[in-house]
Amino acid sequence: MQRIFFSIIPGLFFLCFCLSCETKQANRDIVSLMKFGIPVELAAPKDVELSQVGKGNLTHVAVKNSAGYDIQVFMTTAVSQDLTWLKQQKKEMVTAHPNFTKIVEETGEGFIYEKTESDGSLSYDFVHVKLQGDKEISYMGGNSSVFSEKDVKAMVASIR
Repeated sequence: MQRIFFSIIPGLFFLCFCLSCETKQANRDIVSLMKFGIPVELAAPKDVELSQVGKGNLTHVAVKNSAGYDIQVFMTTAVSQDLTWLKQQKKEMVTAHPNFTKIVEETGEGFIYEKTESDGSLSYDFVHVKLQGDKEISYMGGNSSVFSEKDVKAMVASIR
């Protein structure tokens, strides 16, 4: 009886885990920004709205929904093909801001950072950079709301 019990429990755990993953994926769509001339895709919530804010030398597309998902995507001609250097330039701009508190997490293409809001509370934001041919594509949190660390990590995960 114990063998049956101990063989069923891991199976149930695995089943629940798989159903959870399917639910998360079911709420996501692959969203292409190609119609705006930006050759990228995001694994964004199904209800996001896309709007082009700028075009020309700097193409800017907002990808957001009413639940707090808000990513700004910018594409311009790259000033360098050195991704490390581009990321460092963005990091220097962010860390120079008086509300900057600290870098929370860093990857090869970007970073998540903490900042202080005007009321003294903490919020989070991110910068992510990619090179595609001679183009630099930058992702940042939008300014529609104050983001938690969890919100930011979910948005960054949708980029990768």
